[in-house]
Amino acid sequence: MKLVGSSKNIRNALEKALSLSKNNEPCLIIGESGTGKTHLARFIHISSPREAENFTIFSASDSKDIVRDLCGVMKVSLLGNENLTPGIIDAVGSGTLLIKDLQNIPLMLQPQLLATITLGGYKPIDAGESMKALCRFIFSAPQELDRFVQEKRILPELAQLLKRNTMVLSKLRDRNDDVGELANHFLKKWCDNLGYPQKKFSKQALKLLKKSSWSGNVRELQLIILNSVLHFSTPQIEAEHLQLKMAGNWHPHTEEQLEDIALEELVEKKIAQFMHRLGKFDVENLHAAILERVERPLIKLVMERSNNNQLKAARTLGINRNTLRAKLQKLELK
Repeated sequence: MKLVGSSKNIRNALEKALSLSKNNEPCLIIGESGTGKTHLARFIHISSPREAENFTIFSASDSKDIVRDLCGVMKVSLLGNENLTPGIIDAVGSGTLLIKDLQNIPLMLQPQLLATITLGGYKPIDAGESMKALCRFIFSAPQELDRFVQEKRILPELAQLLKRNTMVLSKLRDRNDDVGELANHFLKKWCDNLGYPQKKFSKQALKLLKKSSWSGNVRELQLIILNSVLHFSTPQIEAEHLQLKMAGNWHPHTEEQLEDIALEELVEKKIAQFMHRLGKFDVENLHAAILERVERPLIKLVMERSNNNQLKAARTLGINRNTLRAKLQKLELK
């Protein structure tokens, strides 16, 4: 696996990742959504002696019962027989466990997490005895932990433990030198994987890519290039091809036509079109990428409708205000 980019930020992250791959200490990767945190965590895993073991991703944001999901539960039958439903920590074995969105693990559970990663033991729900945690822990968060500590969302002791083993991935718009290299890498990757003849970018196309803001970071760049490869059969990707995709102008509809299409039907059609173009190719993180692109305009429009009143917007969305505030920060809608 190759980490693409020659900026100082990427070089520093790569150097730190290689160093950390030699030990078993817990570490933290900081970066916005789409900057490549999972990619860097996987790089640490395959560069380590654990390479042949499992690499498992757990999202604290998506879990409804974090303790049950991570630790499992011990059930006792009427005859007194114990039956363990294993959690993710047990399933990972001696591999690597990436826990995403560390800041969304409830504060009251973090002392237990801290004990697990420092002492190497954990207790399934209703179990009488602790079990040994054999995996290596990697965590990710969207920003430095100091702010989350101030907001009482991260335990100070946990933040201090991870501080010296922290890697930071900058926003793509802050490392413009990497855009051209990444774009050419993704163009070759998609052409190879989809069995297409190799393509290239025109000078104007590369210039356009380098001056774009990339609010979705590397993930957005990758998906735009994928769609350009799928939609245009020309041997060269031109600036106008990218402008069409970046404007989301593939299938124009009039407002009258859109009014006749149910929202669910419209979303299903767009996803079906995209999945058809992907064919049998296996794409990672598609769920997160699509949800983020739906969630961002939804929250943006609700905030506008609520005159930027977070309490009113949260009530409209059916989520609590703290969750809305976290989403506004993550999606850069503040």
